[in-house]
Parts: sequence; C-alpha cells; structure tokens
Amino acid sequence: MPDTILICVAKRTSSTKSAAASGPSPDHPVVILHGRESFLRSLHLEKLREALEERGEPVDTITFDGNSAAVAEVLDECRSLGLMGQHKLVIVDAADEFLKKGDGDTAHRRLLERYAESPEAGANLVLVSDNKLVGNIVKTVQKIGSVTDCATPKPEQAAGWLLNRATKLEGITLDRRAAAALVDRLGPSLGRLASELDKLAAVAEGRGESTIDQALVDELVGLSREEQAWSLQQPLLSGHAQPALMVLDELLTVSRQPTVLIRFAMTDLARKLHAAAQGLRQGENPGTLAKSLRLWGPAQRSIMSVAGRVDPGALASLLSECVEADFRGKTSQGDERRSLEALTVRFASVCRS
Repeated sequence: MPDTILICVAKRTSSTKSAAASGPSPDHPVVILHGRESFLRSLHLEKLREALEERGEPVDTITFDGNSAAVAEVLDECRSLGLMGQHKLVIVDAADEFLKKGDGDTAHRRLLERYAESPEAGANLVLVSDNKLVGNIVKTVQKIGSVTDCATPKPEQAAGWLLNRATKLEGITLDRRAAAALVDRLGPSLGRLASELDKLAAVAEGRGESTIDQALVDELVGLSREEQAWSLQQPLLSGHAQPALMVLDELLTVSRQPTVLIRFAMTDLARKLHAAAQGLRQGENPGTLAKSLRLWGPAQRSIMSVAGRVDPGALASLLSECVEADFRGKTSQGDERRSLEALTVRFASVCRS
C-alpha cells in the first residue's frame, strides 16, 4: 500500500479515478500538488520521478521559483526538446504566487489553462503550492492530469500513516500505542514523524529488538517544554493525589516549568472534563464529542471515563477553582506552589469521586 493513500485525496474524473488514487503518474502531463505537508509533496514528486525513470527514459528535472519565474520560460521549457532527447519534469514551486501574475490574456493562470488543454507529450508539468489552488486551472488539470491534496493530516490519520510506513521496515514492527504516542509528542507533521521512526527503528535493531513499543518512545522521544506541563494531566485523572503531587514537584523543581503553564494545563483539563460531562449527560455521541474537544489517544479514554462518572456540577466547581487559582497567580496573591498543590489534591479528589 502506498505511503500516502490514507491521507491524500486525488480528484479526477470517473474514467481515471483508480489511477489518481495513489497520486500523480507519468500519464499525467500536468499535476497539482497543493497543501502544507512538504514531506508528502516530496514523496509524490520522488515517486513520479522514479516512475518516469522506470520507463527507460532519462529524466531532466527543471525547477522554477514561482515567485520570480515568468510563464513564458516555464512553457518554453515544457515545449522544447530535452538534452539528448530526455523527458522533462518541470516543477513550479510557490505555484499560488505564480498563478497570480499577469493580466487578461497574458495572465499566467489563463496561459497555463491553455497549455493544459493541449500539453506536450515529452514533459510533465508539476505545480506545487503550500496553499490550496482553486478555480478553472484545477478543473482543467483534473481532466487530463491529477490534483492531489497534501494537507497536514489529522492525528489519527498521521498515526495510521506511521503504521503503514513501518510495515516497510524489515524485521521491525511498530506498536499501535507507540504510533499514537509519537503523534501525541511530535504532532502530525509527517516529515518529523518519519525521521523519528527511522531513529527508533535503528535503536531497536541495535538492541536486537523487533518491536518499537511505547516504552521505547517514552525513553527516546522527549517532551517539549510546553508538553512537559501537560504530563500532569494523566496523574490528575487517575484520582490519586500522591502520584500527581510527585509529578507536580518534578515539574517545578527539576523541569523548572513556569507556574502559569502548569495552571493553564490544569484549567484546560478541567474545561474538557466539564464539557465532556455535560455532553454525555445530554446524550451526545461519545466519539463525536471527543472529536469536538480534540481528544486523542490515551487522554481521550481517560477524560471520557472520568466525565462519564463525575457529576457535571462538581466539574464546573473545579473549573471555577482553576480559573480563580490562575487569577491569584497572575496577580501575585499567595504562594503559587502551595496553591498548585492544593489544586492538585482537589483535582484528584473530584476525579476519584
């Protein structure tokens, strides 16, 4: 299965739908790759280049900067013969800016639309853009080429992509919980996830292990400074004050986390618990509710479990106490550490009830 099939949607006419499902191919004379996931765009470009070379023809790759290139030089490159008869792969970066240039019949957009109506057989023209392209140029390209959305995936899609990519690692298996933990810590950026996966695979292989599990992720993939404050949330949800107080002490004395960031993490958790509890009591679908609150991975299960058994009124009071503690901290009222310790005990007590 291709790396990108889980998160890329290529829009084509019904006659070529199956060909577009995996992105651009050599049979697409004009291609659009738009979306902010640069790693995904690079994968598509590399696969296109490899597919062209597999046909036995040398490929000459020419790249233009859409911010400064003129449409005439781009189209001339597509229409002229390559050196020694080579097939041409012509790439225009920043295509959204490129398409804005010109006026009337000389507008870059209009001239590219005309080219797409009768493209050259000896070249593949690829328009690459961070921003999504719209308008007639997209409709025209869909008829003869492919338009592939390379937007940054959602967390669950990124985890699925990681699992799929890991199947290509010889002798190494990626655990599902480890995939979710990687996305939790690094975000859904595919380039960063791919790099971290390769590192973890190398370590596992060096240790003679065949599985990348959550313990390995916890050991080797550190939390960012902001993410460290959120590590307090899971102990709070457990309903046991002592473990939560130990994490709080480590955040304050070892990690030197700002108290304002810790209070924000606690307030954020109280808000989500209260919203989830209210939604569940009103009969909302748990999956839809979790999605609306942007809950993912182990945190989703823990928050929904607590919200399902704790009275929304108690959670509303807890949220008010978090807001009040934040106000006191920002206005230098009282000892901030003692305030956080008291709030931690209160939090655990409510989650335990």
